Amino acid sequence: MDHVRPWAEGGSTSLNNLTSLCQAHHRLKHTPGWILTRQDDGALVWTTPTGARYRRGRDGAITLMAHKGRAPPAGRSCRADSGVTGRRRRRRGCGPSAVRPEPC
Repeated sequence: MDHVRPWAEGGSTSLNNLTSLCQAHHRLKHTPGWILTRQDDGALVWTTPTGARYRRGRDGAITLMAHKGRAPPAGRSCRADSGVTGRRRRRRGCGPSAVRPEPC
């Protein structure tokens, strides 16, 4: 289990602030420039150092979100391939060569 908002920064040890991350995503979360947040519906939002945002819904669907201050790309969304776990891949059509977090 991992704190979405770090305990050392005032994050609580409660169900709404905990998530299960694999070792690779735990490291990514602590890599400078990467930000992980949770939305009210439980979805996780990863923000890359370039500002690209990916929303992983509770159903596993991954959607490319608009950069802050920009309109969302027309018809762009990503869905994790079933059976592929723990890998970071480049996916055509999901941002400018963006590496996005994959489901664990």
